Amino acid sequence: MDIFDQMELRKNDFTPREKQFYRILKNEPDVIAQNTTVAIAARYGIAQSAISRFCQKIGFNSFADFRMALTLSLSSHSFSAEEEKEERGLTDYLCDLTRSTEKTVPKALLISWAKLITQANYIYVAGTGRSSISAQLLASQLVQFCLPTYFIEPGLEVEALHIMRKDDLVILFSAQNATHKDFLAMAAEVSSSRRPRTLLITQSPKHPLFGAVDEAVCLPTWSTLHYPICVETSTSNFVFCSLLGAEISKELKASADSI
Repeated sequence: MDIFDQMELRKNDFTPREKQFYRILKNEPDVIAQNTTVAIAARYGIAQSAISRFCQKIGFNSFADFRMALTLSLSSHSFSAEEEKEERGLTDYLCDLTRSTEKTVPKALLISWAKLITQANYIYVAGTGRSSISAQLLASQLVQFCLPTYFIEPGLEVEALHIMRKDDLVILFSAQNATHKDFLAMAAEVSSSRRPRTLLITQSPKHPLFGAVDEAVCLPTWSTLHYPICVETSTSNFVFCSLLGAEISKELKASADSI
């Protein structure tokens, strides 16, 4: 029995606040699986105590145990009985998500970002938690293109700001939370003659940092596309990195040919 079956068995016993968390969990299970009770409480306006009671009511000693079980259940749980009848597997949804990501990202944005990256003096890439994997992937790709790129270790973004200049570019990965708010707040206070350009790659159309960066792109996930099964949340990030890498390769070739 996975965690979703456990919830269904106990849902009639939930208090109003616990039912509120139950509805949030049903709609955005991947968000809950990636966050702490503090972040969830701030995001949805629900008390941490209600989250803790919910976890205990369905048989877990702590939210940490609950979140681990949720992550495991997401890999195997089906969210739609009707979709199961179609016998579509994980590979089908991976292909769908790849195509959806390509359709979501405007060609003009890829061309524009490729130019910004190839023309930047230095490129800094940052991401924390699971987003750090995508950030490291992009940084590795750019290094392979012989572009001066540095991956900023989580927690050192603000310190790195002191060596950044106007012709530098900062690429931030942040799925849903305001992870880089301190960095962007300090960057906003830097004089325009020194402030680097900032790009954000996110997976939430309501990301709190949209207005704090120069440009942003929002990528789809299995949850926003309402797939009946969980597909690794970072998949669209990986696809985007590949699409951007292809455009950068074209830009570098065009620059070489013009010399």
